[in-house]
Amino acid sequence: MLTNNSRNNDGSNSAAAFPSATAEGTVAALGDASAMSTVPAEAATVDGEDSILYQMERKYFCCPYDEEKEQQLKKLGEEEDTPYIIDIFGSSPFQFGNSPLVAAHERVLELLVLDNLGILRVGPLDRFVGLAKNVTELMLSGNRLGWAEVGQLFGALPLLRVLNLSRNNALNISPRGAEMAEARKLDVLILNDLSLSFATLRHLLPFAPALRELHLAKNHFGDISSLPASSTAPISHSLRELHLNECALSNWCHVLTVLCHFPQLKSLILAGNQIQTVERRCACGNEMDLLCGELNALSLNNTMLSNWEAIENLAAIRHLDELRVANVPLLATYSEEERRHLIIGRLRSLKLLNGSKIDERQREESERFFIRYYAEGEKRPLIYEQLIAEHGILEQLVKVDLTPKTHARVLIRCEESEWVRCWVRLRLSGTVHGLMQFAEHLTHIPLKMMRLFYMERGGIGPTELRVPGKQLRLLHIEDGDEFVVQSKMILC
Repeated sequence: MLTNNSRNNDGSNSAAAFPSATAEGTVAALGDASAMSTVPAEAATVDGEDSILYQMERKYFCCPYDEEKEQQLKKLGEEEDTPYIIDIFGSSPFQFGNSPLVAAHERVLELLVLDNLGILRVGPLDRFVGLAKNVTELMLSGNRLGWAEVGQLFGALPLLRVLNLSRNNALNISPRGAEMAEARKLDVLILNDLSLSFATLRHLLPFAPALRELHLAKNHFGDISSLPASSTAPISHSLRELHLNECALSNWCHVLTVLCHFPQLKSLILAGNQIQTVERRCACGNEMDLLCGELNALSLNNTMLSNWEAIENLAAIRHLDELRVANVPLLATYSEEERRHLIIGRLRSLKLLNGSKIDERQREESERFFIRYYAEGEKRPLIYEQLIAEHGILEQLVKVDLTPKTHARVLIRCEESEWVRCWVRLRLSGTVHGLMQFAEHLTHIPLKMMRLFYMERGGIGPTELRVPGKQLRLLHIEDGDEFVVQSKMILC
């Protein structure tokens, strides 16, 4: 991970302080795969490898863009007496316009992925705008950009919708004082693992008026406890989805404080935090039903929830229809069936639980399970009486073991030369032939001369078993049934 110390000593990030890359230098870089690794600061000041423009040209183009040269080549290709030029892919770059620089300049280049390249600055803005004016998604995680460079990107990329600035550690200071432009179309902003403060967000987000999705995972907000409990000036009115994964949040009051600064929030991800309980009203005075009016999706996966009251209090979120709550201590001792039924029974507005849809049949099944589960308990959840009013008092279901039997205790008898009558534990996975072999040892009647009859307890009469390969389990043998052994009659 790169740190602040890797930036220039004077804090300068201006494009004029660095010479741009030459065409020859760019082509050479393409031939060496190792050149994609992070570049030392000393080399960067010489060849411009610490700029977005340089890394973009090296990764996506064969040489820096030269508008005059491209126009000359186009004109040359349109002359009638010019030989037809074929590139290595078998098509004319003039006829089809598939020169990579022209394509990028005109319409094609929409996604830039330049992660972990030690980038400090944007580079010459005129050329950068010429190549990247159609970029809508820009991935710059793991670099060394500052807020001044972010402001340049906001102004240079009018179509930018998605921006990833995770692990750019130079951004952990306030953007106050940096010249910022407005990113009017920015829809998704990813600022994971930056040690940000909410003061930074309050200064930054007004420059993204259309922002709908904000990722702030692994940011331990040290100033969250100093935020006002309520706010007449929210940080963002446009934000709909907020990711606060692994942000060391342990107090539900802090969660409600965050919510009051994003009043239009619809989806909140709190996975991986140390939250132990959920409170309808906090000591600071925030009430969940007032702050979560728009919230309809919540993730509490991998938190420390330890009591059912936390789940019951989520009912205060009136429009909550999607909940993720897996890998929490509360559910560790319950079966998968119990977990699902006991959560659905408590939250009647849910439509999705841990990604699985809840239809009307499943809801009724869960609510009836809930009633039977708590029917004999002394302490019942508050919603129990409401469910009783709807479904009535239900009888406990009879538990029927449908597991196939593996053995049966049966009687084998023979009333011929030697009286044989014995009880045996019969393995039902065997065959009729195997049983006849066993009977041969008991009765000394040869297998070829033996007849075997099956008598079901309480049945009408004996049934002769004539198929040696038939499996005993197909006879549906029960304890107490009988097998009668006889000799075949020989007529002279």
